[in-house]
Amino acid sequence: MRKILTLKENYNLAIVSFVILFLELLLIRLIGTEIRIFAYVPNLILLAAFIGSGLGILVKRKLPLHVSSLILIFIVVVVNLNIFKEITNLLSSISDSFIWFQASEVNSTNIFLGFFLTILLFTFVLAVFMPLGQLLGKLFESSRNLTVSYSINLLFSLMGILFFNLLSILAVPPYVSISLCMILITVITEKKKRIFSATLLFVILPFLLASVFLKTNTIWSPYQKLELVELPANPIIPPGKMLKVNNIGYMGLLDLSEKYQGTVSEKLLNLGVRKEELGVMAFRNQYDLPYILNNGAKKALLIGAGGGNDTAGALRMGVERIVAVEIDPEIIEFGKKYHPEGPYSSNKVEIINDDGRAYLQTTDERFDVVVMGLTDSHTLNSNLTNIQLDNFLYTKESLKDVYDVLEDDGILFLSFDVRRNWIGSKIKGSITNAFGNEPLIISTQQDPPIFGWGGVFFIASKNPEKIDEVLSENVELNQFVQKRKISYEDPQKYLTDNWPYLYLKKAKIPNIHITVALLLLTLSFVVFKVVGTDKSFESVPFFLGAAFLLYEFQNIGRTSLIYGNTWKTNVFIISSILTIVLIANLVSLKIKIDKKVLYFLLVASFLLQLFLPVKNFVGYPEILKYTLIPFLLNLPLLFAGFIFIKYFNEAKNRASFYASNLLGSAVGGLFSYLSYMFGINSLLYISLIFYLITYFDRKHF
Repeated sequence: MRKILTLKENYNLAIVSFVILFLELLLIRLIGTEIRIFAYVPNLILLAAFIGSGLGILVKRKLPLHVSSLILIFIVVVVNLNIFKEITNLLSSISDSFIWFQASEVNSTNIFLGFFLTILLFTFVLAVFMPLGQLLGKLFESSRNLTVSYSINLLFSLMGILFFNLLSILAVPPYVSISLCMILITVITEKKKRIFSATLLFVILPFLLASVFLKTNTIWSPYQKLELVELPANPIIPPGKMLKVNNIGYMGLLDLSEKYQGTVSEKLLNLGVRKEELGVMAFRNQYDLPYILNNGAKKALLIGAGGGNDTAGALRMGVERIVAVEIDPEIIEFGKKYHPEGPYSSNKVEIINDDGRAYLQTTDERFDVVVMGLTDSHTLNSNLTNIQLDNFLYTKESLKDVYDVLEDDGILFLSFDVRRNWIGSKIKGSITNAFGNEPLIISTQQDPPIFGWGGVFFIASKNPEKIDEVLSENVELNQFVQKRKISYEDPQKYLTDNWPYLYLKKAKIPNIHITVALLLLTLSFVVFKVVGTDKSFESVPFFLGAAFLLYEFQNIGRTSLIYGNTWKTNVFIISSILTIVLIANLVSLKIKIDKKVLYFLLVASFLLQLFLPVKNFVGYPEILKYTLIPFLLNLPLLFAGFIFIKYFNEAKNRASFYASNLLGSAVGGLFSYLSYMFGINSLLYISLIFYLITYFDRKHF
């Protein structure tokens, strides 16, 4: 029997809504960091959260909430003990997309073990959300005023997002946040089970806090886990520190000062380099080389400035103004505190904490040199959806932005650790399309790392004759370049803002994505059959959920080009979406609109998206960028919100309806993989098709 929910029931509804979304984001952050396969194959944790919540609503058997806390503790323990850490290496050999430190040989035993561990971990995450989903479904089913209850759900889900990101800004480790989740779960647990739940928290809390306070050199930034370690003494590598990102060595904070460079000749001689080659090897310093190629450069833009090596190089070479753009605020702080040369303390340096692409699109300044350091999209996932946005810095549109901020004789110096020739082909193709001429490409990957680890350097100028002139005037520099000059063929698929997948050789869904997705869907179906249900599957909410999530995914990709691919953007986008759906929900209390009219407005708003000049929005006034533009970009979700709450109110079995919606959202997450074949914009069309499917289900008219 449906009734007005009591104050306690509304209280429980608010907390469980907060916990579900907060915990979803938290596990995406923790597991995606500690187990890399969940960063390479996006949406797996999101999939587990949706399926777990949906199955929890459907099961007959009562699931006590302390089960969520118990399994959550188990996940934390196994993650810390590195039991699942090797999943990525076990499965990487079957991937046709590039994975850092990829296994070279296919081993069937390793593959089987990798899939087994992946399924096992997925099952644990799925099980965490089942009791929480069951409570949420029960409250929806018993509520007489569903619109109000759903509004509470949306409001506290939004608060979960905002609070999660507040903790991320404050660099609060996820283990502390897990303690908070367990406290909230204990609060809404039945009285007779509350003592057990509180005991679990009491037992695990010291372990969680130890995971934080015993790792004093580890910081959880809004994007990633950072760990600073000392570089071991080495006769070849420069002195300094190593910054590990998500447990992988990512960048050095190197001492390449004049004092160190005075020791380089001796190092080279000890390595067997002939005296007559010492002058040539001096050009091996990738941080000084851009300013040798453009002698007399006064202004430099550094994109992906990191811990300060590029900034230190520009200062050593006499650059008078340096704009250092770095997306991660904690990496900037590491650079300020620990870089041996202290480059960020110079008054010649302006530090910009922003996405490089966003800065390129908004600056009016022009530069003699633009340096683009290695920015690895595998460590830069959206911590809100776990969809791999990749890195829009390497598309032809992005490189055209670089072209536009260069002076007439300015040069681009782009470095990348190219491990596959087709990755180099993609970068070359983007530069060629943007600059109108092919870049000079040199590789120092085989040289001794006396100035750092080197890589492949792509060098281009607005004036193609500029680089040739410099080389003709400097014999030793030309000798260095010609010996290391390489070339790449044209790519099979060019990088664009619609298809920015640097680590995919061609347009296809990677094998590892397909295999893992099919296995996990099969597992979910088995769990569904095993737990049993007295509720029916409903197609309309299923397709509404799939359509909603697909629209959200493609919209994150589009709007990141306006606001930058930063944590602030992600918070703003997702918060805007939930706010618009909440507005639709509240307005529906007062205004009744015919479904046919709503579907007409929905289709019209989708068509509007095809004509919105997203790139042009970058230059709009701030007040419009944060009010009108988000509303326009999310307009389809406003009408979709009206449609959803109408169907929800009319559902005979609300629990079945909401569970079907969650399961549809999970499938929508898998359909997002189609963007690897057809581009991000294709998700807009697929989303519209799913919405139209719900229109033609005549049972609902």
